[in-house]
Amino acid sequence: LSQEIEGKFCIEQKISHLPPVLSIQIRRFRYSKNNKMPEKVCTRVNFPLILDVSDICLQETQITATTEYDTDGFA
Repeated sequence: LSQEIEGKFCIEQKISHLPPVLSIQIRRFRYSKNNKMPEKVCTRVNFPLILDVSDICLQETQITATTEYDTDGFA
């Protein structure tokens, strides 16, 4: 969660099984507080060559499964 969001309770959920291929959509928008609408981010966005999802996986999943995905398919 963002540091801007305040709350008394936070539920942490972890992933127990990972798919062989991870399909994700990256949206290049951010919310504008002034316009109260999404605005397109026009600056260049760099992605890592390897996406490591171990921090959102259960500990046993981190041990038994590959938690890294190659991001060659990102355009």
